[in-house]
Amino acid sequence: MIPRIIIQTGRDLSSLKPIGKGSRATLAALHPDFHCMLLSDEDIARFVDEKAPEYKALVESFPVKIQRLDFFRYLALLHYGAFYFTWRSFRLGHSPPCCITRAAGVGRHELVTFGGPG
Repeated sequence: MIPRIIIQTGRDLSSLKPIGKGSRATLAALHPDFHCMLLSDEDIARFVDEKAPEYKALVESFPVKIQRLDFFRYLALLHYGAFYFTWRSFRLGHSPPCCITRAAGVGRHELVTFGGPG
């Protein structure tokens, strides 16, 4: 079973644009029994230092910030076994939420996306 955790990234809650605030409010309303996480740049750096130090050099080698964020999202999904939603997950034609599942006893991981076009 996938843990009831929803992960999103952003600078901080106070700097979210209206679409981000609306996305978080919608997620909380649709999934009241889920823990919603908003991870800032500082949270991401701390996560890599503490929970995935073997990937720190790789994360730091990506020349563009979005590359580091994308890679972090996979690390967070792998660690927490949660769901990740982009801020545009509720808009038609944009990225659906995804999660990483673990095949029991096999050590394999599978990225799964949910719903939406594409």
